[in-house]
Amino acid sequence: MRYVSAFIPVVFLFLMVGEASARPQVLEARYRPDQPFPEFSAFWFGDAALKAGKTLEEITATHRNRPVGGSLHVVVRNEADSAGTLKIEDVLLDGVSLSKAIAYDDQRLRKKFASLYFAKLDAGELAKLQAVGEPVWWKVDPAVVAPGGVCEIIVRLRRAPRRGEVEVTLVHDGGRLPVKVVVREDPPRIESISFSADLRRAYLYFRYPGRSGLAPARFLLDGRPVEASVSAVTDPAMELVPVVIDFPAPLERGRPHHFAGRYADGRVASAAVRVFADEFAYGLGGGRGGKEGDTAGAQAYVRELVAHHINVQMPQVGSPMLSWFYGTEAGGQFCDRLGLRRMINEPGKWGTHDPYAFFIHDEPDCGDFKAKGVPADKMVGLLAQWCTTRVSELRAANAGVSQMLNLDMTFKPDNWYTYGQLPDVLSVDPYYQARLWETYTKHPERLALYRKATFVNAVATVARSASAPRPLHVILYASRRGRKFEAEQSQFFRYPTPEEKRIEVFYALAAGAKGLSFWWFTPTGQSQGMGANDPEARRLWREVGLLGAQVRTAAPVLSLACPAELNDVESDGLWVRSLAAGGDTIVLLVVNDQYENDAKGTTYQPVKQGRVSVTLPAWMPRAQAFVIEPEGVKDVSAKLSGQNLTLSLGDFPLTKLVVVTADNGLRAKLEERYKRQFAENVARLRDEGRGARD
Repeated sequence: MRYVSAFIPVVFLFLMVGEASARPQVLEARYRPDQPFPEFSAFWFGDAALKAGKTLEEITATHRNRPVGGSLHVVVRNEADSAGTLKIEDVLLDGVSLSKAIAYDDQRLRKKFASLYFAKLDAGELAKLQAVGEPVWWKVDPAVVAPGGVCEIIVRLRRAPRRGEVEVTLVHDGGRLPVKVVVREDPPRIESISFSADLRRAYLYFRYPGRSGLAPARFLLDGRPVEASVSAVTDPAMELVPVVIDFPAPLERGRPHHFAGRYADGRVASAAVRVFADEFAYGLGGGRGGKEGDTAGAQAYVRELVAHHINVQMPQVGSPMLSWFYGTEAGGQFCDRLGLRRMINEPGKWGTHDPYAFFIHDEPDCGDFKAKGVPADKMVGLLAQWCTTRVSELRAANAGVSQMLNLDMTFKPDNWYTYGQLPDVLSVDPYYQARLWETYTKHPERLALYRKATFVNAVATVARSASAPRPLHVILYASRRGRKFEAEQSQFFRYPTPEEKRIEVFYALAAGAKGLSFWWFTPTGQSQGMGANDPEARRLWREVGLLGAQVRTAAPVLSLACPAELNDVESDGLWVRSLAAGGDTIVLLVVNDQYENDAKGTTYQPVKQGRVSVTLPAWMPRAQAFVIEPEGVKDVSAKLSGQNLTLSLGDFPLTKLVVVTADNGLRAKLEERYKRQFAENVARLRDEGRGARD
């Protein structure tokens, strides 16, 4: 089904309190349950069970019905006149104040822990909060709502509420507003929201679990019928429904908007996000060493980054030369000319006034583990409330800059669910080689889990679901790890192989990642990065550059895409996943599954005459196919019979990125992008590789 409408009438019921200074109108009150992925359970819970001799299948079955949590979402619009701002000052659950209940303690001076278990609640209050799911953190975004603006209130719950309805009261500067949130187990939802570079178009992906081929009947923006062109496409065998909205004027960068789709049965899928459309991040942490004042060395390093298609310097550089250079006006201008943006953790750091993003915090889940006085099963999320205050500070500094929060592996997978809805962009660091190193040095029982890099796809899949519809960024390991800080050569685990990194990138993209970066370049310390004077490091660095050309050529499509389950996917020895990009394009990510990794490296059997057959969605009655390689956009043999597409991929070592599209102009745009931005660098990288082999 495809339909286009310039105006869609709708009847929507609101709760409203009439106040002279503040008139909040409820646009949404919903419970958002976590989505479990039992197929990945062994990665989170397998240690003790593997030692006891249980199979991976038994571990998965044990945790299939593990209890999960969720979050309460209330979105309000300020209906006051031009002079009346709205400020939400507190949230009550069952009459209990969250500003009182989620209390800070004094274990730290600044990055403080907060929890119910630090509050002086009486037994009745604590019992009420436990019954509604045990709140972990809450936030109001933005803190002050201008007339006509929208605000989202989120309350993270450790577990699902014990009853079917939660009483929420919003305390604002004009009074109190009671709201009832109905708890549903599997509501319709929006999987992803992205925006075109000019902010005139929104790409939304709706899913109604158990109801294939069903699109919302009406669409709303900030509670009002969408007065724009709307295109929705459906397939009777697919739950995912791509929706494209074209606006008559650009949306405002950084402004929060509430999107909703109302189904014919009255159910609503909705989400609030801030509007951003940044270039696909291909970032790098660390940097080459050097002394302050070394302009030539710093410029050479920046040129090296750009030649490897890095477009974002991550916050950690570990180099006096680079910290100094990035902070100079000339250094900032030099980076801007070459297209290298900076992600910063403090407004104005390095003199950067137009950062790629603000970095809220690195690995708060690791910090959670260090708290005292809280039961072990209540520790994850202890730094979350402090993170919400940091969100407010950064937003006040510059509302037009997105914010990223990175999580590690502590308390997995609860850490990703707990923090997932807090930032604009969630980041995760599934360091696969660190897991492999631990397998060989400490946990040989895990070897079956880590022969392949599936761990990266598992982490990214869960994290994307936890952060949806907001984007996900994945940081991949690009170092060799030492057993102790001052380790000798023999005590280091090997560098990631180029083959591993290529597969990991495809696994992350298949999970829906909309940004990638690598940790790290710095050649010294416990984890020696790609800048080391080592043949393995140089091979890895070249591969990162080649992958950058491939990924960034496809970035205009990847930035707008969402994981989609195609029907009747057939291949021989190939791992195939798909992304939908709007209503006219599909990306197939193909990985040679005949590989293994071990302590020595990667072994694989190259694909001979690879073939993939898929049934395209009904909304793609015609299509052309091509592949994107590090060397550019290439032809691929494709045969379309009805909706069945058969691709003959030929011989290849490890991966193929295939674009299938009904957009006749897409290939030419991507070819031009590659020639203009990446072709020259790829030729140099290939020459370097041949020289190293000679």
